[in-house]
Amino acid sequence: MLRCPGAPRLLQAIARDDIIPFLSIFKATNAKNEPIRALILTFFIAEIGIIIANIESVAPLIDVSVLSVVYHTKYRYVKIEIWYKIKTWI
Repeated sequence: MLRCPGAPRLLQAIARDDIIPFLSIFKATNAKNEPIRALILTFFIAEIGIIIANIESVAPLIDVSVLSVVYHTKYRYVKIEIWYKIKTWI
């Protein structure tokens, strides 16, 4: 539940920085700098999960997503350690 408020802002940041070009539609905001389009997409993704309402069919998708993020984060951290020759394990 804690990821719900951050997901639209993360999608907006990815779109604003043009990391993934086809997501550029989600960089639009309203007057209060709220990512409305990203909020709508996040809402529909959450609603699909609620409509399915079967934890056995939703859990693998969530697990793969979380594990993918953890893997990529650790991979980049190791690449930065190697690139800058940082020894954090000592």
